[in-house]
Amino acid sequence: MGLLDKLLGRGKLDAASQVREGIAILDRAIQYGPKLVKCHYKKGERARDLFRRAVELEPRNAHLHMLYAVSHFYCADPKTAQTEIEAACAKDPNDFEVRGLLDWAPWWRDIFHVPPWSLSAARVPPIYGEYIKGKVVLPVREGDRRVNSFFFRRPNREEFADHVSNQAHCRMYPHVIESPYLWAVAVVGCVKDRPENPLKAETFMAPGAGTEGRDSLIGLLQLARQDSMFLVVIDEADRVIFNVRVALDAHAREVFARAAELAPRYKDQEVTRDALLRTIQWYDAHFSTRPIEI
Repeated sequence: MGLLDKLLGRGKLDAASQVREGIAILDRAIQYGPKLVKCHYKKGERARDLFRRAVELEPRNAHLHMLYAVSHFYCADPKTAQTEIEAACAKDPNDFEVRGLLDWAPWWRDIFHVPPWSLSAARVPPIYGEYIKGKVVLPVREGDRRVNSFFFRRPNREEFADHVSNQAHCRMYPHVIESPYLWAVAVVGCVKDRPENPLKAETFMAPGAGTEGRDSLIGLLQLARQDSMFLVVIDEADRVIFNVRVALDAHAREVFARAAELAPRYKDQEVTRDALLRTIQWYDAHFSTRPIEI
């Protein structure tokens, strides 16, 4: 449940209105280019002022204060942003977004640095196009919520786009891999596009040293907090051809919770290309042929 839902549920309509408008302004103003995220500072100032008014209405809400804090990044005021992030942390040191800004720099992207997503999205934002070479878990944003989601390029089955509707039954099936080479989590996305041969695609998250390892660690910690994720198939031109929200069942939530508990122990493992390849081969020999009930 996002901040807006919580505010509305408690009848805090004025604060919710300020937050909704501030998010909408930044959604329209921020450009998620191939290499750079940028925003015209005047529009960033409008969003900042709306978040400030919301904070005045709800002064004890750390997550709301975090939105106000990071909005300063989008009106060219990083110094104040850092000061306000620390103020948000003083309100709730355990808020996940606030802790990320303090503990995981420079790997952590603030909430508005993450591109917005919805079930009506037609294309992948340019900032993500280069990351989706095959299959990957990436964060997207729904309002003020970060949602790690599974993206992959269309498999070598051209008929996939022609007959699979967004009503097809899907399942996310993660499991922990303790191979001789790496500790990792396989995230398996399944689409029942054919009763006799469902589509199954895997990606691997291996926490460890370096940027990719840190991204995997942060991603696993985030996934443990989610009850659903998007499963998205795109074509070679970054156009969306399949886009559904998949609820994480009890098994998936249990695996991600266990992974989040164990992952910090492996934050220093060396995630080399060779080690990852050997881990994938080990996985293929031990797991990939197992049937998955969808």
